Amino acid sequence: SGLIKAGSDYKFPVHSSTPAQDEEEGVGDGNDLDFILPKLNVCILIVGTHGDVLPFCSLAKQLQEHGHRVRIATHDVHRQTVTSRSIEFYPLAGDPKQLSQWTVESGGRITGEARAAMADPSVLKKKDAMLKEIYTSCWGAVSEPDPLSPYYEMFGNANGSMKSNSNFVADAVIANPPCQTALDVCEALAIPL
Repeated sequence: SGLIKAGSDYKFPVHSSTPAQDEEEGVGDGNDLDFILPKLNVCILIVGTHGDVLPFCSLAKQLQEHGHRVRIATHDVHRQTVTSRSIEFYPLAGDPKQLSQWTVESGGRITGEARAAMADPSVLKKKDAMLKEIYTSCWGAVSEPDPLSPYYEMFGNANGSMKSNSNFVADAVIANPPCQTALDVCEALAIPL
């Protein structure tokens, strides 16, 4: 069938430094793989600030150039940053400013969390509530349409080429480290992280 089987000893062709040398050696244009790379629905889960979101926008654009459907799921305050780059969006719960403040206050360490809890036990309840909201919204991010998409499309604020109102079920997930629930949603869908 010409397809490469997993675990085979197939050696990808090595290309020379110039197209003329490749042609002389009978090597193709670099797109002559013996198998078809599938087009995937990729969900990028990001919990964090604007500085966390921007690098993933570049990654999303590269994946789109290779034909993949890409959705960035992050806090709603980043919607414009994402959609202005013609990338599909899904809102995650949580307040990135509050999350950042808690990280600074605790020093990003468990001992800092323990000190903060001893100083004000209500902080743990607030953190727990926000994390539960984020965890819950991550499931929708990998399996549901953007709940605000019809509003944005109706008023012309979304790029018509984005399939944001179509059904979306992720085939793969990319996540930044603070998005702790990524592993759980990947396991539930039996997809790679």
